[in-house]
Amino acid sequence: MAEPGLTTDILVRGLIVGASKHLGTRIVMEYRPGAGGSLAAAFVSTAKPDGYTLFSGTASTIIDGTLTRKVPFSPLKSFTPIIAFAASEHTATVVHPNAPWKTFKEFVDDAKKNPDKIRMGVSPGSGMHMAMEFVKHQEGLDWVYVPFPSAGPARTAVAGGHLDSASVGTDWGPLVESGMLRVLVTHGKSRALPDIPTLMELGYDFDASMPQAILGPAGLPADVVAKLEDAFAKGMETPEFKTALQQVFVSPFYLNSKGYGDYLRQRWATYEKLYKQFGVIKEAATQPE
Repeated sequence: MAEPGLTTDILVRGLIVGASKHLGTRIVMEYRPGAGGSLAAAFVSTAKPDGYTLFSGTASTIIDGTLTRKVPFSPLKSFTPIIAFAASEHTATVVHPNAPWKTFKEFVDDAKKNPDKIRMGVSPGSGMHMAMEFVKHQEGLDWVYVPFPSAGPARTAVAGGHLDSASVGTDWGPLVESGMLRVLVTHGKSRALPDIPTLMELGYDFDASMPQAILGPAGLPADVVAKLEDAFAKGMETPEFKTALQQVFVSPFYLNSKGYGDYLRQRWATYEKLYKQFGVIKEAATQPE
């Protein structure tokens, strides 16, 4: 795991209740934060392929971030996909509740009139970053990106009034409910809240949805993959997991080992093209295989 308290952590804690019972053993959570989840992924990539050391996260760590920075693993070669168990659909652009922008259109219009005025927190190379790059590219905007190691600290900086805006993960719900954040737009296919539009609804053909998944090191035996895949699929059926989904505005979603491997390869090709189109990279920082 990369960081405690964020979307992946909450979901996996719900998922392992049923998975542990099915496996007949306790699953222990271990956190290795830093570099947008790359430190945790790198640790698992060198683990013994016996099924006892796994990584949970999104393609933002495995694919998106590795396009922009060199990492000590191969995105499409160093891991054995096991299962995708949820879809992080409702990432969002957030501001402080006292900010002058009540809608995303007002936010964009202000950015047009005042280039380089708005400061936006992002985790560089993430899907949330690319959502804002898409808007920036389509509208011809100039805002100032403020880099953070993950979306959590960026969200906290906005809630504390230290930053104008941020493009963050799906775990913004509690801060919105407590009045510490305002959501201007979400980045998935459907609305998370009835009165908050999506980028697609506003005319931006971009969907930042991505699966939450579990992977092991490369070389996991097929029988081990099948056993783990079945156990985590059983975990998806529990009340604990379904409650976790609701807590972080995440949708149920399933891909088996092969399906998630195919998804990763497709995402690499799509995002490498987007990054080059937006001028984020000239060439991928890490070779995929």
